[in-house]
Amino acid sequence: MNTAPEPHVPATLPPTVVVGATGHLGSAFLASYRKIHPTCIGLARVPSDSRMPPLDLRRPDLGGLRLQAQGYRDALILAGVTGLERCEKNPAGTRAVNVTGTLELIRQLAAEGLKPIFASSDQVFDGKTGTYDETAPIAPTTEYGRQKAEVEARIGEHTRGNHLVIRIGTEFSLNRGSRALLDELADRLREGGPAFPGYDDAFSPVLLSDLISVVARLQVCHTTGLIHVASPEVWSRRGIAAALAEALGLPGHRVAQALGGSERSQARPPCDRSLDTSRLREEIEYSFVPLRSCIDFVARQRKGAGP
Repeated sequence: MNTAPEPHVPATLPPTVVVGATGHLGSAFLASYRKIHPTCIGLARVPSDSRMPPLDLRRPDLGGLRLQAQGYRDALILAGVTGLERCEKNPAGTRAVNVTGTLELIRQLAAEGLKPIFASSDQVFDGKTGTYDETAPIAPTTEYGRQKAEVEARIGEHTRGNHLVIRIGTEFSLNRGSRALLDELADRLREGGPAFPGYDDAFSPVLLSDLISVVARLQVCHTTGLIHVASPEVWSRRGIAAALAEALGLPGHRVAQALGGSERSQARPPCDRSLDTSRLREEIEYSFVPLRSCIDFVARQRKGAGP
């Protein structure tokens, strides 16, 4: 892999409203979807262009947008408070956005005839066993996970089954400066400082371009219900750190330093939140970019750019 992969969005993608269009995920989805539908609307608390009406998720009001009349069929909900620490410190305030406001938005979208697509998380599991499928019992151990689990449980109250919940694995991009999984770890390994709190965990990674491509294909297939979206691989942070250190040509002790602890966060994710993606493979055919290829790409990127 010599260049970062681009999303492949089918030309038959249903016209889609992107909620949370200025966030990390939302801005990437919106840019890709506008290649198919140039007038695609994004909704955000602080709009960045004229095609982005304001939406405060604490008090959502679709008002006079008349989305269905404009031809929109789906609404991708990527907005919310995502920080584990923020949710732990302010459960009531974040719940007003992530649960109460989100469910009201879902109600309004469904009432207008749009299909809500809600982005959930692997944080709904307790992390004791890993390789969870869609039928596995949920038992979140973080406030963020509890909020996601509540929306999952209640979304059907408003949609009569016309919705899709996508539980996303650990998402990352290859953009330098993204502060995502590989980006931050590569910097910390080279600097010799800690990148994560002092624990190890396991998860199913998903490259951002793959995530966009897969969600778009699920929309084209009119998939409903609950589905896990991640690559079939399972990695631990320690395993990723070791592979990346080797690719960067760094000594092994840098791995221990990178995983040696940090005071930045007291909120811990579940230990093994890896996902079984069997249903996804039944729904669509898709080849995910191997994480090893992404590690090699990031290493070449760092070596070419210098310190």
